[in-house]
Amino acid sequence: MIVRAAMLRADVLQMGSWLRRTIIGTTMPPVPSTRFQAPGNLADRMASLEDSRLKLARAEVHLHALQSEAEAFLESDPAATRAVPEGDNGKHLVLAKMIKSAPREWSNFIGDFAHNCRSALDTAVYSLSDQPSSSNQFPICSTAGAYSDEISRDRLGGVSHSHQTVIDCHQPYHLDEEARHLHPLSILRTVSNIDKHRTIVPALTSGRISDIRVYAIVDGQPVACRVEQIGLGFLKKAESPIARVSAPVCDGFESEIAVNIFASFGKGVPKNLWGEPVIGCFLKILEELTTVIDELEKA
Repeated sequence: MIVRAAMLRADVLQMGSWLRRTIIGTTMPPVPSTRFQAPGNLADRMASLEDSRLKLARAEVHLHALQSEAEAFLESDPAATRAVPEGDNGKHLVLAKMIKSAPREWSNFIGDFAHNCRSALDTAVYSLSDQPSSSNQFPICSTAGAYSDEISRDRLGGVSHSHQTVIDCHQPYHLDEEARHLHPLSILRTVSNIDKHRTIVPALTSGRISDIRVYAIVDGQPVACRVEQIGLGFLKKAESPIARVSAPVCDGFESEIAVNIFASFGKGVPKNLWGEPVIGCFLKILEELTTVIDELEKA
């Protein structure tokens, strides 16, 4: 039995276009070609926060690199399908599985992205302080008590009340307990701390069927089959059925399967992040940090 599968993959390219449009096109200036020298007085630093924007621009470079790696991964045909008879009633099962895993090198892009984003926040606090010190740091807290503790450790020493208000408003602890752990800043803190102090952050490749069409080859011509999708369409390392096909007696099948394949967080991060898409989370982090920097400039 012959089965030929065509994987249709557009989600990663579309994600990349959206990223370039929203981050490069509207909210972030291009990285200067000459070396940047920080303004010498507080007023200039408060007006520009250029150091932090440079960090965000560099984080975007790492995200684009991960995007390119993901596109190359998709071109390597990481999933496989086949059809097997299901009894003698003319029905067949379409089986599918992931046959390749995400390269470990992806963890470097994840760590470098997180490092530059975390540095952008800490650099902003240091730039805004009229008495900058080694204690300065942008706090990221999931409880009000933890935030008070950070303030008592002089994390925002020398930072004006208006700027402190902006920083407080963006804290995850303002959300309900379940949502705060998926706040962009919470994810950034988690990924950054793991990468800096423990180990590389692993990425897994996940796939999900969004559409499947199967054609029986009868006398050399494709004939559309009735397809019943099975389950939620998730692809796993172990081969599993994704569809049941009713077909006439034929020489084989051709299938067109639309598969969304994305990089997700795997073991090594807290369970609340397992399975969350890496690129989707990172886009939210960039959006959140851009908003924070914009509001600090205006405060």
